Amino acid sequence: MNSSCAGDEAAQNSKEKSLHFFDIAGYFEGEIERLQAAQPKVSKLLTLNEQTETLELNDIDFSEELSIFEKTDINKVSWIEKYEVDTIKTAGDTRQVIYTATDDKLKTRKIEISFVQGQLTQIKILNKVDSPILKSEQRMLYIPDSGYEIEQVQKVRFLSQKLMKVVVRFVRG
Repeated sequence: MNSSCAGDEAAQNSKEKSLHFFDIAGYFEGEIERLQAAQPKVSKLLTLNEQTETLELNDIDFSEELSIFEKTDINKVSWIEKYEVDTIKTAGDTRQVIYTATDDKLKTRKIEISFVQGQLTQIKILNKVDSPILKSEQRMLYIPDSGYEIEQVQKVRFLSQKLMKVVVRFVRG
């Protein structure tokens, strides 16, 4: 590949990746780096349908654990017109930014980001897939310094529904 082709490819990538919306990928890159360095002890509750297991972990790969959040980045130039943005300010210095998909074909349907005094306090994400073969709804919640939850209900045609839930809490002390 010659240098002009490489430059064209880099320009195309930067055009496709735009920071029109909140930078979820960048935020989680920072959280992964911070948590990898701190390595907090975690309590992890795993549920598959009716079976539950609890784990206490001291060494966790946060890049693997949080990649699912990182992948919900909606900052693509082609998606700028496909999300509505609402900002709600409430009492004090609290605000919430809500991104709602206007196209039902997009997997990430809604992102709610809450801030108090300019500090991010939580991110909620709703992902949906609806096809003739698969119906899936995934709800994710991330609370800095507290933990995260991922809940997914999945129904594959002709098979029974599956409920999967992961709850991770950062243990202090």
